Amino acid sequence: MANNMSSRQACHAARYVVARVLRGLFWCLKYTVILPLATMADRKS
Repeated sequence: MANNMSSRQACHAARYVVARVLRGLFWCLKYTVILPLATMADRKS
């Protein structure tokens, strides 16, 4: 029982960390890809 609870908490913590990392990577991609593309499109028009 105790082992099951600890493994469940570990899974929850791992999922939280993965979600945070993915969100950080998404923000980095957003700023490194979308902003330059937007500025390039703005300069062209």
